[in-house]
Amino acid sequence: MEICNSCQGGCCRNYTVSLTGYDILNISKTLSVQPSSFIQIIAVEEGADIEYKSKHAALFKFSDYGKDKYYIFGMKMSESTIAPGTAKCQFLLEWNLDDNNPTPEGIIARCGIYNCRPLLCSAFPTKFDETEQFGIMVNASAFSQNFDHPIYKTCSKKPSAEDISNPDEIMKILVLKKYEVDYFKILATQWDKKSGTLMEFLDFMAKAYQNRVIIE
Repeated sequence: MEICNSCQGGCCRNYTVSLTGYDILNISKTLSVQPSSFIQIIAVEEGADIEYKSKHAALFKFSDYGKDKYYIFGMKMSESTIAPGTAKCQFLLEWNLDDNNPTPEGIIARCGIYNCRPLLCSAFPTKFDETEQFGIMVNASAFSQNFDHPIYKTCSKKPSAEDISNPDEIMKILVLKKYEVDYFKILATQWDKKSGTLMEFLDFMAKAYQNRVIIE
């Protein structure tokens, strides 16, 4: 959308991006970096309905992080250099339009890994409807949390038909995202039966994805 040309990246500051194995391996391969440099594991809150959560996300156990706790994978966050005390995706690049008069309204931000960004980011702000047959584009402001700092503000522009320039591409991304989330959940179920350390899981994950295509 045209309005994104003057965006301060509020969407990339409000939430920690959840990652699938596909995302982790794609970023790692594209940037030639180890997953440990950009992933974090986030503990599922105490008392959460694990059965319900496992229907929507891959939940993992790691022997070196407490055998009874479940975790999800997310992108590491870092402190903003332009707005100290605020958080952002560590790959979000940011700069001031006017260095002599820095204000939140004058901040521009762009994804530093756009070509290998996570599927959640590629799909944003679209999702499947309840039938999973149609895509829905939602107002990005619906994802905004109640932070006081204006840098967290998300786009308030309501989506319009002009914003859907390539519906076929949107559907491809949504289908791929759904498949990869479902596959990661299957992988979590297999892993949790035996569990192990986080580093052992990363090796397990790499081998599982390497063997997704076999020769008959």
